[in-house]
Amino acid sequence: MSPRRQKKSTGSNIPLGALFLLVAVVASVMLAVHQLGGGLPGCGENSACDSLARSVWGKVPGIGWPTSYVGLAYFVGMLVAWFASGGRLNGLLRPIALVGGLVSVVLIGVMLAQSKVCAYCLAAHAGNLLFLAVALRGGGGEAAPRGVMAFGALFVAATAVLAGLDYNNRSQRDAEAEEARAEATRQMTEQAQNSNDDNGASLSAGLESDERWGEDGFRGRYVHGPDEAPIRVVMLTDYQCPDCKRIEGDLRRMMDTRDDLQVTIKHFPMCREAGGGEICNKYVSRTLHSNACWAARAAEAAGQVGGDEAFFDMHFWLFEKEGKFQRPELTNQVNSMGLDVDAFYAAMESGQTLDIIRGDVDDGFALGLHFTPLVFVNGVELKGWNAPNAIGKTIEEVAAANPPARKVGSDRPPFAEGKYVNDWKQSPRRRMPADNQPRFFGEAGSSQAPGYIQVTVWGDYQEENTARVDRHIRDYMSQHENVEYNFRHYPVDPGCNGTLPPNVPASSVHPKACWAAKAAEAAMEVGGEEAFFKAHAWLIDNWSSLNSAGIGDVAKAADVDEGKLQQAMESETTRSAIDEDAKAAEQLGVRSIPLVFVERKQLPRTRREGANVMEWILDAAREPK
Repeated sequence: MSPRRQKKSTGSNIPLGALFLLVAVVASVMLAVHQLGGGLPGCGENSACDSLARSVWGKVPGIGWPTSYVGLAYFVGMLVAWFASGGRLNGLLRPIALVGGLVSVVLIGVMLAQSKVCAYCLAAHAGNLLFLAVALRGGGGEAAPRGVMAFGALFVAATAVLAGLDYNNRSQRDAEAEEARAEATRQMTEQAQNSNDDNGASLSAGLESDERWGEDGFRGRYVHGPDEAPIRVVMLTDYQCPDCKRIEGDLRRMMDTRDDLQVTIKHFPMCREAGGGEICNKYVSRTLHSNACWAARAAEAAGQVGGDEAFFDMHFWLFEKEGKFQRPELTNQVNSMGLDVDAFYAAMESGQTLDIIRGDVDDGFALGLHFTPLVFVNGVELKGWNAPNAIGKTIEEVAAANPPARKVGSDRPPFAEGKYVNDWKQSPRRRMPADNQPRFFGEAGSSQAPGYIQVTVWGDYQEENTARVDRHIRDYMSQHENVEYNFRHYPVDPGCNGTLPPNVPASSVHPKACWAAKAAEAAMEVGGEEAFFKAHAWLIDNWSSLNSAGIGDVAKAADVDEGKLQQAMESETTRSAIDEDAKAAEQLGVRSIPLVFVERKQLPRTRREGANVMEWILDAAREPK
């Protein structure tokens, strides 16, 4: 090829290579935003995206920095260097790009091996590999320091910016976690100071009776520490959970230094399948940690064969192995502990041991557990466990209150209803953003009436949980007076919601969410509140079939003229009402919908299988203030 043709070919590669790098940059920006606490569709709690971010592959070894930060800095640096070098991987850029490509291949392999495919991660790595293919096709050339210098400068600059943002974000999260931890510790110390009752019964029963826990009470089967202790820790855990490993490490340091600390363990493996067609954890929709159930069974088997000490020896080893092991290394561990290998495997593989794990899982679900770890100190949930050295500081502060020693299993934490209510009660009151076009169900302005409740919901007419929460609230209003309900729009559709993250995956968009929100607001404009209420009810009741619905259906339900309704859907009043609501939700930090506030306190959870969470909270809100 002549030099002239090579130059032309290389030049034609510049826009194509830049396009692929830009895809990687955008995907990495979204992942970085997720790490910084922003909402990201498809990356919710326990998603593949979230699980990968929390895993060892989501952190840079040694410094613990999110991989997405480094990826973003790399892609930004490479994009600028690509232009600066004239579309050639010359000099040091070539080995740098090859190493970057190798990292992408490895991380894609990890996703596939673990069956955890994150769409954003895949887009970033695919963009990087496609860029590399284009760049290598264009050849190299003589070393040119300009491209390397551009890469280095932008990589360092992007890293510095991300470091600053990450520091501020971590500081804010740590402060919030510490505030939650301090409040939980206050409850523990207050309980300790008021617990010298005649019969020594626990005062942490909440809304449930002691009988719900049975004779053994709330405890694991094996005990580390004294049978009677002033500080009692029960942890529900998963051996493949990174956060669990970190908390267990902090707890273990306290176990090694205090003789007044009692620890027991219960299991909540994020693993649906138990092997052989059996179910391990029926409350998770899919397996996140493939070996977590077998790890829990191994710990229980060690306890059955060797008692308390053997259980905790296996417990510590399993966390060191992050819950992953092959049979030969497990056999070596059992031998090193001096246990009978045949008896151990007979216990681990038995249905009885699996039933024990399932029992713990049921207890976790009854307690309202959604993710691990869940830690209790003297029967009080340790919220803010993710604050720095949370469990160590909590144990020290509770010990300073001189609580009485109690037997293992004597604590009775509240079940899910009590937990959900307490979580809501402990939420801070928020200032509600302005609503210039409110839509109230019930009578507004009755705040002085006994039992008055104010409810605000941001939702999407094409979203199942929004429909469920709305129906529960309106059903409650049909049986109770003095409930004021304001529904506000947050359609998951970039067609009318400019606050959504860019490039929302098509699978997450609700294609008729904007249409439905406009139809409801247009009904308000054409026929007033009565028409809005009727349109709203119809849209909620038909959330699952809106894709086939037409404006005539809404007009008929709202009893308004179809032509006027159609015209009002495109009005400035309708558009501004939806825009105002979406921006208000963004101001409140919306991460998922429905976003629900009762008495200006956000509900951390609105869903519980087989239960009406809204009824629990609304009943609690009616109690005398």
